[in-house]
Amino acid sequence: MKRYAGVSCLTLIVTGVSTLLTTRQVLAQEASQINTGDTAWMLTSAALVLMMTAPGLALFYGGLVRRKNSLATIMQSFVLMALISVQKVVDAVVGLRVIDEDEYTGLDLSQHGENSYTL
Repeated sequence: MKRYAGVSCLTLIVTGVSTLLTTRQVLAQEASQINTGDTAWMLTSAALVLMMTAPGLALFYGGLVRRKNSLATIMQSFVLMALISVQKVVDAVVGLRVIDEDEYTGLDLSQHGENSYTL
């Protein structure tokens, strides 16, 4: 039994290493090309997953409570999803505005003149 476990571990390691090597080569070749169809499909599928998440999560949490509390639990899920969506939009529009050099050196040093970490 131990012999077969060693063979399967060796097979798994060899398969993993070969997959990593071929993936690296393929990604290096395709890194210079951005396919607009792939990008559009990724955005569409992300939107579909987001639209499925809210009702699925609400119905899941609604099923965990008593019948009289299920509507309140479902509404809590929808309100929190809406609140997080608004927060993401505000963060994307306003965001944290710093120049690249300040972000690299650290905000403590650039804004306050003090180090938070000793290097």
